[in-house]
Amino acid sequence: MKRITVFFPVIFLCMMFFILPLVAFALDPGFAKGSLTVNGEVVQLSNGYALLHDNAEKVLDDPKELRILLTDREVKESTLRGLVFLEIEQMAKEGNVRGILLKLNPDNPNKFIITYLYPPTRPGAFLITKTISTTGTDAFKKFKIANGRITGELEDQDTRIDTDPDSLKFDIAVKFNVPMFNEPAITADLKGKEAKNSPHAVLLRKKADAMTKGDMKALQKLSSVKANKMSEAFLSQAGPEAVVYMKQGGAEMKKLVKKISRVVVRGDHAVMLFDGKQWANFVKEDGEWKSDD
Repeated sequence: MKRITVFFPVIFLCMMFFILPLVAFALDPGFAKGSLTVNGEVVQLSNGYALLHDNAEKVLDDPKELRILLTDREVKESTLRGLVFLEIEQMAKEGNVRGILLKLNPDNPNKFIITYLYPPTRPGAFLITKTISTTGTDAFKKFKIANGRITGELEDQDTRIDTDPDSLKFDIAVKFNVPMFNEPAITADLKGKEAKNSPHAVLLRKKADAMTKGDMKALQKLSSVKANKMSEAFLSQAGPEAVVYMKQGGAEMKKLVKKISRVVVRGDHAVMLFDGKQWANFVKEDGEWKSDD
């Protein structure tokens, strides 16, 4: 084994007797049973969700990406939507949820990334992740995808010896049974001139202008709630140099706007793709498109 860590009538009543359990099972929400232990603190995991991203945008590394979310509280399934920077991860940074997020190719469950949904010790820091890969044995103790549901069992212990008092050590022992949702269907796929003239392209040009001018008020109006939270965290860390960095970012964004190749819209979310496998996210809030990065 090799394991690599990188982190009424009688007839009617009879019919109802058989049908109701099936309906209940179909509507049964996901659940988890187990815990995430962080430096001795036990976080009980009770809720579970799963979303399959089809990777139609061709940005993710795998042909498809399955996301399994196990948390200490109820959250919306929509927090798993998107490409890379997911809403659930921002929630974890803010301390609004705790648990684990697993990302994997459903055709290869012996390799996956764990993101620990636990606030980092330093403000503005990234969430801690770990890659698990096994050969000759299964990475999960149990794992099965059937009838639109995923069942599994995972145990993982952090065996690192670390003397840093700010270091976080994570142990996992959990079983789960969760329904699997799909990423929302594509409602528009714009290419060429259509993409370059789209509302999303117009918005990005305005954002680039606001950044190069150092106009924070304009930038806030063009950005989503999530994006503004991310900006606030960056500004607090960057200090007096924040405006300089923002102007530099705006200049780079103006160059990127010229490389728009495609806009993929999924209802109230959209992804703009550029030459060179770069992208930008958008979300519709209060009926208006906003930059979501």
